[in-house]
Amino acid sequence: MDSTHLFYFKEIAESESLTKAARSLHISQPALSKSLSSLEKELGRSLFNRVGGRLYLNADGRTLLEYANQIDYIFNQISDRFMARQASPEHLSLYSIGNYFSFIMKNYFQFETRPLNLKVVPNDEIMDALYGGDADAVVADDRFLTSNPGIGLKKIPILSEQLLLMVPKGHALEGLRRVNIAELAGYQIMRLDTNYWLEDIIRDNQVDLNLSWSVDSGTWNYYWSSYAGEVPLSFDTSASFVTQDSLKSRRRKCSIVRVEGPGTSRMLYVWYFEKNEKRLEDFLSGVKTAFQ
Repeated sequence: MDSTHLFYFKEIAESESLTKAARSLHISQPALSKSLSSLEKELGRSLFNRVGGRLYLNADGRTLLEYANQIDYIFNQISDRFMARQASPEHLSLYSIGNYFSFIMKNYFQFETRPLNLKVVPNDEIMDALYGGDADAVVADDRFLTSNPGIGLKKIPILSEQLLLMVPKGHALEGLRRVNIAELAGYQIMRLDTNYWLEDIIRDNQVDLNLSWSVDSGTWNYYWSSYAGEVPLSFDTSASFVTQDSLKSRRRKCSIVRVEGPGTSRMLYVWYFEKNEKRLEDFLSGVKTAFQ
């Protein structure tokens, strides 16, 4: 069924006149009459009663008009949604398997003026985000993404990351330089709820840890910036200590122990498609300046 026939029918029904409808649609009356006849023939029934030169919807016509109104509404919704997106200023979407955005944002506005859409997703969703086009670029390791010249997938190395344990003063684990993750079973350990990497590490090492203390970024930042008491035993990563100032600040509250075991260290990259390189040129320059 041709949607044009439906919209022409809708105009005829609302005008109750072929002449008025043709004038409103800016088409000839014979062309409009032919469209109506084709629609009625396709449906196998008439849609109007013709009385004294006027058209009156019959029962079938009224039913079809309800459908036509619904279709018209859906078409308007589609138009509003996609035209609004087209008219809005272009933005860049950056997805990540962890909250590394502070490093990306550090130099962003020295190179870019476009709004930046940021989103943290679980590791196993990062490939779909990039391949599906939701993300212009992603921050991830090479567990789910691999350089592939055949499809133009490229990467820029940014951070070497190590799983660490924050040990409060006087704790039984204080003084250790490293600990195997299997030795941490039985301890309650605080973790940031967006640290999805930790879930992979636990699965790879087949260890049962007490991570019931899972906190959001606001609570996490409170403990490590404003809280004056003893901080809890916590998992963190070396990516948090890019600057010496942040490292010194953390060491005033706790000792930092390297956690060892399969998968407890990794390299992070910014991944993108070569076909988008020109559009991402300024953003990628900022990344290279920040990390290389």
